[in-house]
Amino acid sequence: MLQSIRRVVTGHDSEGRSIVLSDESADATAAELPFWPGRGSTAIWTTPTGPASNREEDLPRQITGFPLPGSGGVALMFMELPPDSELESMPEEQRSLASSPVARLFPEAYEIDTSKSFQMHATDTVDFVVLLSGEVTLLVDEGEVVLKPFDVVIQRGVNHGWVNRGTTPALIAAAVIDAVPLDRRRSGPKGVDVAT
Repeated sequence: MLQSIRRVVTGHDSEGRSIVLSDESADATAAELPFWPGRGSTAIWTTPTGPASNREEDLPRQITGFPLPGSGGVALMFMELPPDSELESMPEEQRSLASSPVARLFPEAYEIDTSKSFQMHATDTVDFVVLLSGEVTLLVDEGEVVLKPFDVVIQRGVNHGWVNRGTTPALIAAAVIDAVPLDRRRSGPKGVDVAT
């Protein structure tokens, strides 16, 4: 089960004074992978386009799972990654599902090269990622970086993956911002070749 995340949203009353509009659990927007309990994400806030609006009547519809923003939009999410060692104790069929390429979990992702890890994927976003707890290794095509709590990654649309080689679950916060698409010459969405 994913960790419960509390979301507090502020706004204005009819006289323009600041108020708390909502103070509630974001559990309704949590999406745990059915074949890997404890792995998934909780969508906290998503604006479909930019610029964002601060008018109460413009509160965005919240999306479950791995929300990617629309043109000029932004999304805030928490991701939970259990230790990759859990794969070893899974039955073969479950392990096969759990180690399917991450890019196939959401249609906006690119499956460019998963030879390094099934977790490798890319999106047309700039992501501000903060590791809150646990230990995670950031994989890129030409290297990797071990991250500790409060390390920050600015992920700029590259082919990347997050692996947990530790022994405890990791919790990541990520602000995902729409970006100008890159010219992806190796492959396109879902691994479809793109002409060079």
